[in-house]
Amino acid sequence: MTRMTKKSDAPAAAGATAPTGRTAMAPTTDTTVRRPRAGDWVFAVVVLAVFVAGFFLSQDWPFRAALFPMMVTVAGAVLSLFKIIGLALQAVRGRRSVGGVAVVPSQWAAELPAQPVDSSPEGANVRTAAVAAEGKRAEGTAQVTPDDVQIVDDEQEEDASMEYVFASAGGRSWAEAMAWVTAFFVSFFVLGAYITVPVYAFAYLLVAGKAKWWAALIYAVVTGLIIFVVFREVVFIPLPESPFPGLGF
Repeated sequence: MTRMTKKSDAPAAAGATAPTGRTAMAPTTDTTVRRPRAGDWVFAVVVLAVFVAGFFLSQDWPFRAALFPMMVTVAGAVLSLFKIIGLALQAVRGRRSVGGVAVVPSQWAAELPAQPVDSSPEGANVRTAAVAAEGKRAEGTAQVTPDDVQIVDDEQEEDASMEYVFASAGGRSWAEAMAWVTAFFVSFFVLGAYITVPVYAFAYLLVAGKAKWWAALIYAVVTGLIIFVVFREVVFIPLPESPFPGLGF
C-alpha cells in the first residue's frame, strides 16, 4: 500500500512544488503490519466454537441427515483455525501501523481537495482512498488534507475498506450482526433447513439489506427451490428438518 507524504517527509529529489502552489507529493511505501485487535480474536474464536458445537450436535442425527452439516462445520472449523493461526503469526511478527491512520472506502474521499498528479509508475491505475490522520475521525464530513491520503489499487482498497468497516463498527452494529447469526442457527434447528433458508433470506434482505420486498421475495423463493431440488431430488442428502409436526417435508 502506498502512502502519500509531503515533500518535506521525502527525499529532496523526490519532487518539487506543484504549479498550483501546493507541495508536490512523493510516494513512500508503508510496510508496517498492524497487530490484530481484540475483536479479531473474539470473532474468530466465536465462529470456531459455533462450528465445533454444530459438528457435535449433528452426531446425534442419522448419517445421511448429518452428512451435510458435518461437511459444513468441519470446513468452517478448519478455516476458523487457519484464521486464528494467521492472527497468532500476525501478532508475533506484527508491527503497529502508523499511529492514527485508518483507510476508508474511496467514496468517502468525495470531499477531498484536488491533489497533484502522481506521475510515478506506482501511481498508475490506482484510486485515491481517504485516510483520517491522528486526532481525526473518518466521518464522511471530516476535513482530510492531501498529506493524509493513501493511494491503493482496487484489490488493496477493497481489503482496506472491509478492515475499516470492522474497525469502525459500533456495539449496536456488532449486536445486530450477532443477532442475525444467532437467529439463523436457532431457526435452522427449530424450523429446519427448508423453511429457514428462504424465510431468513427474505427477512434479512428486507430488514438489514433494505431491499425491495419483491426482490427479497424472488431471491428467497429461488434460493428455497434450489436448496429443495438439489438436496431432495439430485444428491439425495436430507437436510435437518423441524422436530415439530407439520413443519417437515
